[in-house]
Amino acid sequence: MMWECQQYQADEGGRITQPTQEYRSKRFIQRLLQAGKQQVEKPPSLLERLHLRSSKQEEWWKTLSIQDPYDKWYEITEQFMSRSLTKDTDVLPALSGLAQAFQPVLNDVYLAGHWKKEIMATLTWSRNAIYPSDQSTRFDLTKPSRYLAPSWSWASILGNLSAMTNTWKVRDALASSTLKTAEIIDVYTIPKGDDPIGQVNGGELVLRGRFFPLHTLPPVWTVSNPFPDEPSNLPAFSALERLTYNMRIVDVLIYEYYQKHIPHRGQTFGLIEIIRWKAAPGSGIPGMDFLLLESTEERKWRRVGEVTVRKNQLPQTEYVGEEAYAFLVLENEAFAEVETRGWKKRTVTIL
Repeated sequence: MMWECQQYQADEGGRITQPTQEYRSKRFIQRLLQAGKQQVEKPPSLLERLHLRSSKQEEWWKTLSIQDPYDKWYEITEQFMSRSLTKDTDVLPALSGLAQAFQPVLNDVYLAGHWKKEIMATLTWSRNAIYPSDQSTRFDLTKPSRYLAPSWSWASILGNLSAMTNTWKVRDALASSTLKTAEIIDVYTIPKGDDPIGQVNGGELVLRGRFFPLHTLPPVWTVSNPFPDEPSNLPAFSALERLTYNMRIVDVLIYEYYQKHIPHRGQTFGLIEIIRWKAAPGSGIPGMDFLLLESTEERKWRRVGEVTVRKNQLPQTEYVGEEAYAFLVLENEAFAEVETRGWKKRTVTIL
């Protein structure tokens, strides 16, 4: 058992220590709740009404070494992803109280674990796979018991943490290093009950951007065939299609596909380009980010993964090995394909 205050924490053995980083997060939440309450209760002053004093809220979070409250949300979200819930449908209800506290400070619309003003920066999330403790199968077999969230939300699958704390890099790069971004025409969620920021029944993200049809995707992972061989009757692939098909060997990609794939007759697949980078965050090299989509019976789309393509400076083969070198060559060929092929823009609705 632990006792905590703003200055110290103590355990039942009497040991007293300084607050940890985790407790500094709690201090932030305490201030967040206070700020939200003051914003609701405190009317504008006379000076504010006369525009002689700014009504803009003080950026108190900087006193806690936090540059942007969005970043704190992503940090908390990342920690939350590693938790095990007794009921998987509690994923959004468990965050609704925090989201309600953040909302007046961010002055933003909450969307199933995301925020509307930051939606472009958070669309390329990925979640690490859950592995069985006895390593008896490639992945844990558990899938969501029912609908959790729209497929474009990280809350739509069961998985371990994602690098959400890197979102600030994407946000900064979006402001200075993009060549093109997809147009967000609409995005919304449909609450399941009375809580507008709790559990959801549905939601849509409507994007307009360059769309790249794909012939096929690899077989879905199964226990009996965890690393399936390629079928002999595959069509001739372009470099981008080959790069995408190779997702079958990447755990984080094939795991999301396993969690989400719902086949139907006449199903089609594609990539929609959401960001074209002059200098991609992290690497600083040109590239593109895509959402990997499969069609639904409603003639709309479902996100089943994300694909990145970068233009690499090729190293000497002996420095990286033949397999890694071949991948970099393929990625460069896919980059050139995207640059030169005349795929048209399409408006897609992602459920």
